[in-house]
Amino acid sequence: MHASADLPTISQRELIGQPVEMLDTPCLVVDEEVLQANIQALQTFISGLGLKLRPHAKSHKCPDLAKHQLAAGAVGICCQKVSEAEAFAAQGIGDILIANEVVGSAKLQRLVRLHRRCIDLNGQLIVCVDSLEAAARMNQALEQAADDQGVAKAKSIAIAPLSIYLEINVGQNRCGIAPGRAAADLAKAIEEQMPRLCLIGLQAYHGAAQHMRTLEQRAAVVEEVCNKVRQTLQAFEAQGLKRPEVISGGGSGSVGLDARTGLFTELQAGSYVFMDVDYMRNQWDCTIDLNFSQSLFVLTTVMSQTSSDRAVVDAGLKALSVDSGLPELKDAPGLIYEKANDEHGLIQCRHSEHDPALEPESLLGKKLWLIPGHCDPTVNLYDELVVVRKGQVVNTWPVLARGRLF
Repeated sequence: MHASADLPTISQRELIGQPVEMLDTPCLVVDEEVLQANIQALQTFISGLGLKLRPHAKSHKCPDLAKHQLAAGAVGICCQKVSEAEAFAAQGIGDILIANEVVGSAKLQRLVRLHRRCIDLNGQLIVCVDSLEAAARMNQALEQAADDQGVAKAKSIAIAPLSIYLEINVGQNRCGIAPGRAAADLAKAIEEQMPRLCLIGLQAYHGAAQHMRTLEQRAAVVEEVCNKVRQTLQAFEAQGLKRPEVISGGGSGSVGLDARTGLFTELQAGSYVFMDVDYMRNQWDCTIDLNFSQSLFVLTTVMSQTSSDRAVVDAGLKALSVDSGLPELKDAPGLIYEKANDEHGLIQCRHSEHDPALEPESLLGKKLWLIPGHCDPTVNLYDELVVVRKGQVVNTWPVLARGRLF
């Protein structure tokens, strides 16, 4: 017998129309006006250069939010995992790049089913590949699916070629085959040996570039990335291979530079919708970088204050990701988030003893706005985004892809 049916709901959807002060905490809140401004700013910039935007949905894991990006002009979305992509396809989003390698029989079986689902949605599934063995296993899974189908229509869907991007190592030393000749050799082998795969692009993503602190550092890394892409394109030409139609990569920290290289055709920025403390540490040049603003917050409540120099809030490690540093407080001068425990956040209070607004008893029960240190994994801790506008709750969006790690 399952007791979950007897549990009270933790959704705050019933508070739509109420002031944000009514929200229970900790909860994940997004400022709709700032969010929409971020979405429109990047889309206008990318479209103005004749490029395509395929935003990375791992940042928000939320189909409702993705639909706003698509409505603004995005060509599709990126995901990192097959099960994550499934959550978006289940909500009718069918143009999906899994910007990652997919290995393992269970994952490949799900990949084949997702491939069919995207076709049904008049979209396409694209997957990254960086080795011949991984490509062969993917091709075999598609072949097996075709053999297993008994219905002619289903069989024709199963054998439709699966689009892939060849991922090249552009300097992050994570996934990706070496650029140049090695990448071209792999592309040629896939073309000759893998009839179920269709190579349509290159993936050239450098995650560390997004968090280089100065513009000069980011520009140097972007140039390094472009040089490796150029080497690969030259090697393709030398092998008599067709130039890939898509060069995909870039991110929120470097997108202004990426888009102006004349090399990328598709940009994958994700965190731009939210931003976070780590991105705030970057030095930005408004003549080159886009001016994205903070839209994501964790709303928290002061649950204890037993001394004038310390308070405790209800948002700790289980409410915030601190891998990129501790959160910062919005519009709370003199208050510093100093330490996170499982369920507690310790706040240091630096204030004048003559300021009655910050007397010890006045903070108890007060709601504070935290800017997460790292937006992506913080979002993954919550079931819903609470959407607010001008101090009022206007919607809740389920984070349907949270925890989908397969």
